[in-house]
Amino acid sequence: MVLFIGEVKLDEIPTDSGQLFHLAPHLQESGRQFAKIIPKKVSPIGLLYVSQREFAISSPHDKNINILGTDDCTTCLAIVLRHSLTGVTAIGHLESVCVEGVSLIIQRLQETSCGYSGFYDEGPFQMHLVGSFSDCRGYSEELIYSLLRKFCRKFE
Repeated sequence: MVLFIGEVKLDEIPTDSGQLFHLAPHLQESGRQFAKIIPKKVSPIGLLYVSQREFAISSPHDKNINILGTDDCTTCLAIVLRHSLTGVTAIGHLESVCVEGVSLIIQRLQETSCGYSGFYDEGPFQMHLVGSFSDCRGYSEELIYSLLRKFCRKFE
């Protein structure tokens, strides 16, 4: 699988944040800007919320869901996957024990996309990772890179 971060094509998955920021320096500034965004309280109407160790999938055709969301991602990660052709979107709130579940999220995203496009298509996907902080044990950093490795192996 080809992995891009912004416009930067990565030939291999970085092993740590130092290497990642060297390859894609814009991530530090975009992360700082994202962290400044004030969280919004939203109405529960039209909201599909996932807690830790959960995921959900929605399509643009679903009239009951307008917002996919989660919160409190400290050492955890929120992953958002969007099928670029169909707009079907998945959100998951993952911790290290959930990384193996990424295959299921991708499978369900593909199955749902197939239902709207009429054909089975593996991608392309847009992936966004949100959350985790620089903890002294390196727990969050390992979660990010194990997730990226798992995601890329799924498509090899």
